Amino acid sequence: MKPGIYVARELSNEAYHADTSAISKSGLDLIHRSPAHYYAAKLDPDRPAEKKDTPALRFGRAFHTLVLEPDLFFQEYAVLPEKVDRRTKAGKEAWAEFEAELGGREALTAEDGQRLGAMAAAVRAHPAAKLLLSDGVAEQSAVWDDFMTGARCKCRMDWWRGRRGRGPQRIAVDLKTTTNASRFPFRKSVVDFRYHVQAAFYSDGWKAVTDDEVRAFLLIAVEKEPPYGVAVYQLDEELVEAGRRAYMADLALYASCVERGEWPAYSSEVEVLDAPAWMTMTTKDEEEKNNA
Repeated sequence: MKPGIYVARELSNEAYHADTSAISKSGLDLIHRSPAHYYAAKLDPDRPAEKKDTPALRFGRAFHTLVLEPDLFFQEYAVLPEKVDRRTKAGKEAWAEFEAELGGREALTAEDGQRLGAMAAAVRAHPAAKLLLSDGVAEQSAVWDDFMTGARCKCRMDWWRGRRGRGPQRIAVDLKTTTNASRFPFRKSVVDFRYHVQAAFYSDGWKAVTDDEVRAFLLIAVEKEPPYGVAVYQLDEELVEAGRRAYMADLALYASCVERGEWPAYSSEVEVLDAPAWMTMTTKDEEEKNNA
C-alpha cells in the first residue's frame, strides 16, 4: 500500500488486514509484547494459516457495520428470522436451508440479530453518540511513513466526523464493545487494551497524510448485555501523550528489528520480579485507603 487515504470501497477490511508491508496498532501491540510475537504472527513464512474468525470477532464486525454503515448491513449479513435449536433435527434442517440462501452473506443467528439491534438502538438513543455519528465517513484507512523511523504505518478509522477543511469538526470516533462502560472500569480497559496508544497513533498518522489536526479522539463504549449501556469518552491530552510515547518506543523497536533482521522474544538474562505496590502497602496505607 502506498501512503494516502483510502475510503472503504478502495481498500476492503480484508485487504487492509492482509497487507504486511505496513504496521498497524495491533501490530505494535505484538511488538510491545515482543518482536518475536510480531514475527510469528505476521512475517514467518512457515506460520500456520490465519486463525478462523471467532464468534466474538464476527459479532463485533457485524455491530460496526450495523452502526457505522447500516446501508451495507443486509448486503453483507443475513439474520435467521427465528430461533432454532441446531442440536435438533428440525433445527439443523432449518439452519441448512438458511445457509443455502445466503448468497455470499454472513449468517447471524436470531439471537445475535436481536442483540445487535438492541445495541445499535442504544447507540442511537445516546445524545452524544447520536450527534457524533450524524455526519462523517466510516472505515477510512490511512497509510503513511513515520518521519522518525521511516517505517510504513497504517490505521483504519471507524468514523471521521467532518471532512477536510471543516475546522472544528475534525474528530476521530472509535466504537468499542465492552462488558462495563462505566467510567473507571472502562478507563482500565483503555489502558489494558492500549486504546490511548491507538488514539495517538491514529491521530499522528492522520495528520501525516492529510495535514488535518485531530482535535479529539472519542470512544463510544457499548455494553454487550442488557441494558446495553452506552458512554462516550474523550481521552485527555496526558493520556494520549502517554500513548504517543508508548507507540513511538514500539515503532523504534520495530524499525530496529527490520533493519537488523532479528526478532527477539524476552530477555535472555535472569530478571527479578518485585512485589506489586498493593502487596507492599503498610497498615496505615490500607486504613487510609479504606477510609477514603
